[in-house]
Amino acid sequence: MKNNYIEFLGSIKNQPQGKFGRNIQVFGRQVQSIETISDDLNKKLNRYELMHLCSDFERSDLSVVVAVLGWGGMRFDHARRLFENWEELAPLIKLIRTSNSLNRKEVFQSFSVLRKQNKIPGLGIGYYTKLICFLNPSSQGYILDQWTAKSINLLYETKIVDINNAGWVTDKNDSNTYEEFCLKVEELARYWKIEPLEAELKMFSNGGRKKGRWREYLIKEYDRLESKPLRDSKKSSELVIFSHGKESGPDGAKINAMRAVAEELGFKTVSIDYTACQDEIERKALLRNYLSNQSEKVILVGSSMGGYVSAALANEFELNALFLLCPALSLEGYEPVDYKPRTDKIVLVHGWSDDIVPVQSSIDFARKHKATLHIVEDGHRLTPSIPHITRWFNDMLSEVKKNE
Repeated sequence: MKNNYIEFLGSIKNQPQGKFGRNIQVFGRQVQSIETISDDLNKKLNRYELMHLCSDFERSDLSVVVAVLGWGGMRFDHARRLFENWEELAPLIKLIRTSNSLNRKEVFQSFSVLRKQNKIPGLGIGYYTKLICFLNPSSQGYILDQWTAKSINLLYETKIVDINNAGWVTDKNDSNTYEEFCLKVEELARYWKIEPLEAELKMFSNGGRKKGRWREYLIKEYDRLESKPLRDSKKSSELVIFSHGKESGPDGAKINAMRAVAEELGFKTVSIDYTACQDEIERKALLRNYLSNQSEKVILVGSSMGGYVSAALANEFELNALFLLCPALSLEGYEPVDYKPRTDKIVLVHGWSDDIVPVQSSIDFARKHKATLHIVEDGHRLTPSIPHITRWFNDMLSEVKKNE
């Protein structure tokens, strides 16, 4: 994922973002008459004050929505139209603030449906993702506005988010696009070794008369690239999902090498972060949730415990291919699985000297499912074998593309 854009933005320190947008009380009085906005909001807010305000459940749902939209500088006429339809929006706002189980993709989809039904006039993606971000931080949703959208497109040199000629994020962007955007934000955060909200703030940079370094650079560079269109991620019909091992992470050497191969061939890629999971059961639940939200068949790639998780979920979902590295298919202590992968394109790589996962388990699996098996003179980590792995991975992906 490394390129000059990512390195440049990563080198820029986040500038403190001061008070932002509109005076909340004044804005609230101008755009709605449903309830009185308290005197302590007779001011502008910064991002962290707004986050604290939204976490105060003594505040009404309407007052926190006013605060978020005022902080974001929403147009008065748009806000008035929205609050005239408050009864349509209110149930979703209550659900977002009180639910611990909603994920960002589901919330985005709920807003999108209301917007398509013209029940929340004036509230576009740039603003309802602000509500997702601030009203329920546990959903880990990030703000998708014109600046973060242009940033993510430029950083990945791919048209991930659809932006119109006026520079606005369009309604063509669905919940899958939003999930891809959020995953990219989290990926950048891991690469830069910062929190995802800080990565989003980096991409937003500072606007106004005294623009931040990234904002100035983004405006010039994005305009220049309009004559040289970005690759459209929607035209890549195949998604490759990587699942790392127990002791590694989503940006390990093998995964990074394989991602480079996949992206060079035009595939979309996602490397899921399982580090917060306690065991293999939680990992399977995380991958299952992700796969449940995909509309197309995918390619699963897993290493060690990630191989076990990928092979287990291959029982539940039709796949285009399965690629496993020293998979812990029958390791003692893991929940037993009767493997019946729903794909006929399976490749395994295992080391003769693997002292953690016996090579015999891959031999047995390959024999039973008529899979391709490469056994190399290597151990469990397979680091010296990365050149071979990437070649075999390239061969498998090329075959998938040929059969599209």
